[in-house]
Amino acid sequence: MEYVVRTEILLSLVGLVAIILAVLGWRLAKTKQLLHEAIAKPDQTCNAALSKVQIKALFTKLYEARQQKNVEGLKGYVSEGFLHQLSQLFARWDQKKCCYQLDKQKLLDAKLVSGFNYQNPDRDLVWVIVNSRMVSYLYHEPSGRLMEGDKLLKSNNEIWLFSQEQGQWILDTIIKDSPFFDLNLDKAVS
Repeated sequence: MEYVVRTEILLSLVGLVAIILAVLGWRLAKTKQLLHEAIAKPDQTCNAALSKVQIKALFTKLYEARQQKNVEGLKGYVSEGFLHQLSQLFARWDQKKCCYQLDKQKLLDAKLVSGFNYQNPDRDLVWVIVNSRMVSYLYHEPSGRLMEGDKLLKSNNEIWLFSQEQGQWILDTIIKDSPFFDLNLDKAVS
């Protein structure tokens, strides 16, 4: 009797997982369709307004802000929520007497990988994978002791989420060390 109950529960869970996978597959297909529609429209802001030049400028501003522990130069480029997160991070660094050091930073590539094109353009979202390389580390200022990172030149991969605010693309989130970096992006987008 107990075996039958466990089997029924297991089959129910398998059915639930199958439904979840089907929904995720549908959402991925819908996202891909929306991305292609957004790129195909000549008046679509994501295609014209979010360029690699702008991403490179923002890339430089972000790392300058980290070194200076000052978010003022990022206003108008990143969301208020992201500014608040950075301000809190910089306050923790100050409290722990930490400094951020960045050298030899280079933006290698920025690739648009996904987006949502809503009817209201102020709600559009775009995900960009940003590949760079740099020497990046956090150290304790009084002692010079390394707190995080190292002094070696390394690749850095991030997913940047942009949203539109008043017709302008604003950086809202940065995701580091995502399992999505293992995907073959050329196959994922085509």
